[in-house]
Formats: sequence, structure tokens, C-alpha cells
Amino acid sequence: MAKSEWIAASEVGRAAYCQKALELKYAGADVSTRAQAARQRGDAAHEAWNSEIKKAADKRCFVASHLYGIDDPRTERLRQFRDRYLIQRASTRLLVQCY
Repeated sequence: MAKSEWIAASEVGRAAYCQKALELKYAGADVSTRAQAARQRGDAAHEAWNSEIKKAADKRCFVASHLYGIDDPRTERLRQFRDRYLIQRASTRLLVQCY
């Protein structure tokens, strides 16, 4: 690899899991079918995990979190009120988005 070539941050991150991968890539080595399949499975698992995280309850409730704490039952009740009532109506949904 020439000194003038840049390495993407994502490649550096992948190299943390497989140090030889970056070296082999720039040496022109072919990726095996088995490795490609493993990568696809890993990408699919990562996407599924990201989807689950997005479905998780929204922890943002700035004022209540500051007053009571992020995991206080009172903060959770305010989040439930927001999710059950406020964001169900268009008129109050905008208010929640601005907050």
C-alpha cells in the first residue's frame, strides 16, 4: 500500500476485530465465500439489533430526568403519559417534538 492512500475509519474499526483483514485487502487477497457469508450474517444481526434498539422506550425526558433522575419511577410515569396521550394527538405531538 502506498503511503498516499487513505484508510477509511470503518476499515480501521473492522481491523480491530481481524487485524489481518486490512493487510489482506490491500495485498489484493480474495475474500473467501465462507468469510463473505459470515459477514452477511453479522451485518444482518447488527441490523436486527439496531431495529430492536429503535423500538425501545425513549429515555429522553429532560426536565423530569434532571429533577428526579433518569430511571426514577416518576420520570417513567411522565414518559408513559407522553407516549400514551401526548404523542397520540397531532396537536400535542408538535409540542412534544419541540420539547
